[in-house]
This record gives sequence, C-alpha cells and structure tokens, in this order.
Amino acid sequence: MFAHDHGGSTTSACSSLRHSFVLSIVVFCLFGCRATANQSAVSASSGYLFADAAEYSDLIRELPSQPWLNTPNSSERYFPLFVGLSSREIVLGTSARPIPRLPADLKAKVESRISLLAKMTGEASFEVQAWPSLDENGQFEWVFARWRGKDAEWRWFTTADARRYRSKHDHGRGAAVVGGDPLFAYLLHPSHVDDEIEIFADFSERPGLYDQPLYGNCVFVDRKTQKVVKAWPDPYSVDRAKWRSELTKRGAYDAYCVNPPSFFNDRYLVFSFKVNQGRLQWSESVNWLKAPNEVTDPIQSPVLVRSWPASFTKDYERDIKIADGELEPRLPNGSALKPFKKKGSHQVGHDLERMVDYLELRYKELSIPTTRQRFQWRGLPQSNLIAVIEGQDPTLPPIVLADHIDSAIAEDVFESTGQRVTAPGANDNSTATSLLLQSAKVLRGVKPKRPIWLVHLTGEEFPAVDLGARHFLSEMMRDKKDIYGVIITDFIGSHQPDSLRFQISPTAVPGSERFAAMALDAAKDLAGGLIEAVYQPRNRLRNSVFQTDLLEFEFRGYPGILFNEDMDYSQPESNNPNYHQSTDIAANIDLEFSAQVAKIAIETALRMANDQ
Repeated sequence: MFAHDHGGSTTSACSSLRHSFVLSIVVFCLFGCRATANQSAVSASSGYLFADAAEYSDLIRELPSQPWLNTPNSSERYFPLFVGLSSREIVLGTSARPIPRLPADLKAKVESRISLLAKMTGEASFEVQAWPSLDENGQFEWVFARWRGKDAEWRWFTTADARRYRSKHDHGRGAAVVGGDPLFAYLLHPSHVDDEIEIFADFSERPGLYDQPLYGNCVFVDRKTQKVVKAWPDPYSVDRAKWRSELTKRGAYDAYCVNPPSFFNDRYLVFSFKVNQGRLQWSESVNWLKAPNEVTDPIQSPVLVRSWPASFTKDYERDIKIADGELEPRLPNGSALKPFKKKGSHQVGHDLERMVDYLELRYKELSIPTTRQRFQWRGLPQSNLIAVIEGQDPTLPPIVLADHIDSAIAEDVFESTGQRVTAPGANDNSTATSLLLQSAKVLRGVKPKRPIWLVHLTGEEFPAVDLGARHFLSEMMRDKKDIYGVIITDFIGSHQPDSLRFQISPTAVPGSERFAAMALDAAKDLAGGLIEAVYQPRNRLRNSVFQTDLLEFEFRGYPGILFNEDMDYSQPESNNPNYHQSTDIAANIDLEFSAQVAKIAIETALRMANDQ
C-alpha cells in the first residue's frame, strides 16, 4: 500500500508526487453504467458547458487515443477522468452515453468558486476551461486550468495566483470555497536549475524519497507567444532528451503542471464555464449523480466455507514470514532457497522474479494452473502470476482476488542513511500474499459458479506505482476480457489499539457497494462480533481505494472492494507506526486478527464468485 502526500500548496493539481502521487483521476462510472443512446460525443452545440474542441486542440494533440493501454503511472502522467463510458465499457463495445455524468457536489463547487475566480482574473465576465479531478484525499474536485477575458487570450490559473489572492483576502485555508480547495496548475520554469530537476530528473536523482519527474504531467508554453508547444508528453518517449535540451533554453518556456482533460466516450472533453457579470447559469447537458450511499443495503448469504484447515493460522504465519524474508522458502524436496529480501521492482537484481518462481511451485503442488505475465520495466524483468480456481462456467468473467508481492522503500532507513532499501513488508503486503496461498488450499476443488483468479501483482509501491496492476489490466483490455469483481487486500495485519476493526472500501463503480455488503455479511458470520468490519463509502476520507492497486481497476470501470486496516490517510497520526518502516515484521502483526480478516476475504471471494 502506498500513501499520498500533497507536498506543496493546498491548491496545487500536482506537486511532490507519491508518498505522494496526488490527484490521480478516477474512472467515473457511478450508479448504473448502462448506455442510453448511440451518440459518441457531445457536440459544441449541446450547451455552453462544453468547450468547442478547436479551443483546446492544443492541449490534447499528444494525449493517447486509448489511454487505458500501456498506461504510465499516475505520478508520471495522470489517468484522465472518464465522464461517459468507462474504458471497460468502451473495450467491451457498450453504446455511448449522450451526456457526461458527474457527482452533484461538483456543480455546487463551481458555483461557490465564481467570486474567487472573478477576483483572480480581475474581470466580471470571462470564460474558464476546466475539468474534474480528485484532490489529495481522493475526493472529487475541479481543475481550473485557463481563462480568458475581453482580449480573448488564454491565461493559466496557477497555485501562486491562488496563494497571492488568499493571503490578501481569505485569511485562511480554503475560506472562500466549499468542501476544500480548487485545483490549479503548478508553474515551473524549465530553464531554472531546481525546476529542471523537478521536471526531468529521475526519482533516483532526487533528494526526496517519493519525488517523481513531472515531465509527463506538464503543459509547456512558449513564454513570448503563450502558445502550447508540448502538452502531457509521453514520459517514456525516446525524444525526451531532445525536448529537455529545447525546453530548458534560458527564458524560453514555462511549464504548467496539471492533470489532463477528462475523457468522454471516444474523445477528450474540456468544460467551459462562461461567467457574465459575475453570474453563471448551468446547461442541462450533464447527468448529475447523487453521492454514494452512507450505508449498504444488507445482503444475507449462507456461509460457503464450511470448515477451515486446522493449521490455517500457523500456515498463514509461516507464509507471511517467507514472503517478508524472515524465513527461507523451501522447495518440495526440502532444499532451502535464499530469503526474499530485495523486493523493489526498481532494484537491480531484485528478488521478485525468484519469488514468483517459488509461488509457481506452490500452486503446482496443489495442481492449480497458473499463467505468468512477464514484462520489462526500467530494463529489469518483472512478472505477475495468475493462479486459477476453476469455475463451473469458464466463460463467465472471473473474480480477481489480488495482493502485491513487492514492498515499500523503508522510510526510516532512507531518512537516516539516504539509502533506498526495501522494508520487510510483513503487513504491507505479505499478509495478502499469504492470504492468496491459503485461499488456494481452501478453494481448490470447490468449483464456484465463476472462476476465481488469485493474482499476485508486482510493483505496487513507489516508484513502480501500480506497475503490475497496470500491466495486468492492459493485457485484459487488449484481449477484451472482462472481470466480474475485484478484491484487493492490502495491509490487514494490525488494528487501532482500542478496537478490533478493519475497513471495507468500495470503488465508485456500480456493483462495488453490493460486494461490500457481501463482505460485511461474511464478517458477521465468521467473526461473531469479535472483529468489526467498517464500511467506508467512496466519498469518505477514510476510504483508501486511491492508496492501492484497486485504484487502477476503478480507473477502468471494474467494480471492487478493498480490505485494509482501520486508518485515515488524511490524519497521519492514525497510521500504523510500522507502515513503510524497517520494523514491518511479523512480530508487529496481530496474527489472530489478521488470519480472521483473511478468512473473511476468502469467504467474500467465494460469495462473489457464486453471485447471481
């Protein structure tokens, strides 16, 4: 599990990234994803709310036409918000939606910011180009990008402008807005040495642990003409070095770092807000969606796992210690392997490939078929592993029960030595890897209605940032394969000192709340009130979907839920003290608690696989 930290202005749409990747954009397909018409795009005549594409063609010309394939991590270039069909629906051939869909509170947020924007522009009548995004806590917000007044020249809103205004007028953070701060571009000057480093330097060259180059999240503008010369370039492009030489010419260019426009059915879409003498009137060309339910409709199901192996907890503990490098893994013939100590996808000679070799052998012992996805990142070999619990109907989309096999860079070691070595990762996330291994023993031969895929994902932690999940989903979408539902377990080994609670967090995608209800019911059946499962709707700060691989599934429109411990990333004092530390070892896990949560996740996966 990774964490986000804004790292800069409270109004920035991008700043220090990953402990800190901020403002990743969620795939938005809330409350009923069925098509209503065969219309692929909103035309300029459908209402003043949507900008004429000619007015923002300079912003979108380099953006990929299929942003769901071979996606950079969101620290390198943000995933666009899908406001019509999700990418899943596009790939599966769903008919287009006639109008965009947005959360209803975004309407109120625009209306409440008109006076703020008017004071920042200094004009009573003006036009703003904007698009929806998420703030640093994973909540919906607007990016206010450019504006123009009487002279018809586009100008950028910046975080510096916002700070200047607020320091004079607001007397405090967010005083002029409702529900948080609006989001503006982060202005950098590529010819300045410090800004050049922030834009172009590799994470390994940066002083901060979670810094990533901003290059792919920037719009580069000619300072003299104010024309866009490059916008959200491919961070992996072979001509990056050439452009670095050009863009760092003294005083020639400015960089406005902000996430890209939203995506509607088959094209990028920018919203245009036209203000006349301080007044804004809304077009009816948006489907405004209600907030997520604060509680789920209860679902009662029979218990499907009737008995558990007597050695479940003992085996669970042993496999945690193998995955976190405390114990030597052993082959079927009894010979020992070197422990898995080097567990960062970015590390030369990492142990993750050996770990997948070992996992393949474990499933082979159980006669469970596996598929290995091999690929390269930063010139290093990487792998995901998919173990298949066969279903009665192999043509049905599977349930995905997933972990991540890598571990985070140990923050305490980095702070004291400057070295990027990985933490043991007992809780984050060897608990989940062990969960999948135990589920294989419990579920083999069960034959649920639909298959269950046990998916070991690599590279969730910084700097890879959901690497395995992104590769897995690119392959699924390239092959036009669907997924019925997803469970991600991440960080399930501990709890707050005063309560035995863990969280169930659904994505924003329809069907997720139903799966959460199944998990809540499974917790009641299995835990007998000794352990409490707490439901966290997607619009709550405690919902941690945006901190995990599940975000990538949400981006693309797959329903799913997250099992994780009871914590609130907006309140750092609530975090586990061993989180991303060298002290994340098995001795600091509540083993009985964690094993019980693991059983609840396995039971939930089986219920989802038998869902009608």
